[in-house]
Amino acid sequence: MDRAQLDHILAQLKKLNAVAVKVDNAENKSKKVFHWIRIALIVIGVIAIAAAIIYGVYKFMQPDYYEDYDDDVYDDDYEEENV
Repeated sequence: MDRAQLDHILAQLKKLNAVAVKVDNAENKSKKVFHWIRIALIVIGVIAIAAAIIYGVYKFMQPDYYEDYDDDVYDDDYEEENV
């Protein structure tokens, strides 16, 4: 191998390295975008879970007004009027 062949190989390796750097930069940018998307989805999920827990506690703590409601009292009055 002479000097010209080595220079040619070196030039080709430099071009290959430049392409590899561009691909690596593109991958890093896409990783950053996916990282932010993942963070946003995690935040939305945490908010949804917190809202579900708060709603569950609210429903559990809310008094049950239907327990005091007596169907029989109103049904008897209705039956007597129609008879």
